[in-house]
Amino acid sequence: MDRNEPTDFKLGDALVRLRSRTIETGGESQQLDHKALQVLSCLVRQAGAVIRKQDIFDQVWPQTHVSDDVLTGAISRLRRALGDDTRAPRFIETVPSVGYRLIAAVEPFGPIEPVEAIELPEAHSKLGPTPPAKLWNWRLAAVLLTLLALFAVALRQQPMGDVPRSIAVLPLDNLTGDLDQAHLAAGTTEALITGLAHQEGLRVLSRVSVQRYASSRPTLDEIAGELEVDLLVEGSVQRSQDRLRISARLIDVAGDRHLWAGSFDGELRDVLDLQAQVVAAMTRELVTDVEVQTAAPTMPVSPAAYESYLRARYLLGQPPTPQRLGNAVQELERVIAEEDRFAAAHIALAEAFLALGEEVLMPPREAFARVRDAAERALTLEPNTARPHALLAMTHFLHDWDFDAAKQRFDGALALDPHDILARDGYSRLLTVTGRFHQALDQQRMLRELNPLIYHQPYLAYIYNMARQHELALQELHRQLTLEHRSPRLYSHLASTYRWLDRPAEAIAPFLTSLHLRGTPAANINGLRDAFERDGIVGVGRFILRHYQGLEGSGESVPAMSRAEAFVYAGDLEAAIRQIERAFDEREPHLLVIVHSPDYDVLRSHPDFQAILGRLGLAGRTEDLNNSYFRSSP
Repeated sequence: MDRNEPTDFKLGDALVRLRSRTIETGGESQQLDHKALQVLSCLVRQAGAVIRKQDIFDQVWPQTHVSDDVLTGAISRLRRALGDDTRAPRFIETVPSVGYRLIAAVEPFGPIEPVEAIELPEAHSKLGPTPPAKLWNWRLAAVLLTLLALFAVALRQQPMGDVPRSIAVLPLDNLTGDLDQAHLAAGTTEALITGLAHQEGLRVLSRVSVQRYASSRPTLDEIAGELEVDLLVEGSVQRSQDRLRISARLIDVAGDRHLWAGSFDGELRDVLDLQAQVVAAMTRELVTDVEVQTAAPTMPVSPAAYESYLRARYLLGQPPTPQRLGNAVQELERVIAEEDRFAAAHIALAEAFLALGEEVLMPPREAFARVRDAAERALTLEPNTARPHALLAMTHFLHDWDFDAAKQRFDGALALDPHDILARDGYSRLLTVTGRFHQALDQQRMLRELNPLIYHQPYLAYIYNMARQHELALQELHRQLTLEHRSPRLYSHLASTYRWLDRPAEAIAPFLTSLHLRGTPAANINGLRDAFERDGIVGVGRFILRHYQGLEGSGESVPAMSRAEAFVYAGDLEAAIRQIERAFDEREPHLLVIVHSPDYDVLRSHPDFQAILGRLGLAGRTEDLNNSYFRSSP
């Protein structure tokens, strides 16, 4: 790149620097990732014109199927770097259902002397002297063409010291041939993710983003496109008695080449050392001018106890059931009994009790007391770790209903680790309950940028529904279901969305599908279908209540909020109020849904309902609705 060529340009009042791939505005500088820079290139190339989403997809993600959310994430990153506001845009305008338009002026910045020497085409020179304004237009056009050429160079080059490489570690294959050893592959995958994330100059996706590839594996190009990364790690773990082999390959997908491959063998007791060697070997290939730490962390517990910890972690990564969570708790308590100073085990134990309390698989008071104890113990051991702060924030939020204390803890967790999924999602949920839907959406979009493939959770759709933007929720759910069609929670939210759109006939199929995916017996599913066909949603509510009576008759408890919801369906509003009061007394986390859920609109004028909202500190909470905001959201 010639030193006289313009490597920077002005975009409105922002300065874009191509060499460092940064945007400077308001005295601050933010770095752009590879894909966001490509999207900006598309917008600059046709500044002032509306660019269809599909045209951007064709240029930035050619021959790759990606969802609208991927483009939304890139646009959001650009807007955040530019300090742009979707409600009053100065840089990028959303054209609903069509695409985007760059509305800021584009001007050269820096040396432009070579432009003075540009000769106009002969046909134009014969027309006589060129007016100054037209001459400037030619010069500006030439500069912008040069800038666009430099864009292409900048996008092809990836200097390690300037821009973080984006990398995803795919779930390692378990070659042991024994499903009981799957925890070793899962644990090693997480260890590689954690080890690489500690290295400067790398953006590493979390385990949540890659988990779906454990069961199905598209082509590497497709995976890289979906995850918006240019590097992938794949490999395997094989155990033979007390021997372990970890094999891994580091692949530059964009360059279509293997950067590194290797295998490491050792005793099972040396698993941490083997994992550290893999991380160090890959880091040497990726990061320059940084000293690579090759020493492995000291084994915090005996090899047997550490394997118990890995088994617990594996169980916590599966859909929660009482048996899985109970087994995880047993494994972790065994580890902690051996070594109380193992902070990771305390964190995992707190996560297990959080799941038990939130799903009301044990009394919430007891569960959240255990969450608090384990998280506080972890903090005494590792005070600068984000996750214990996030767990305490969830306790303040879901159990104490102390929303100010929860916000402070979430802020502290995110300051320590902006990538912590529990903190980011929990804070979004807190913002939703307190009626700040715009901010909640922003948090979820940041979460999705960090973890592009969170398909199995109806994050954005839930916020849209609570904000009464049901059509947007419907679009979001259909988009997610094209990517993950076996998520019961997505189907459950789809059914609710159809009900709130007053389309009950379309709600029953996804409702029954969600039950099927959860393993509900066919007799119950058929009974619910018959009840709906006979009496509509009232019949569904009555059928569910009869089912709950049978469960309680056999000694199984039913959460109060589950009964309250069924009573609302059945039209017994007084009974629903009594169950909501019981949920308050028992501190059920799901009680918070009453604040905005359309299901409880029929109760909002009831004085007892208002009294409960008052006791929660949420009476009279105004809904943060701004339809123009939602229409302009990407």
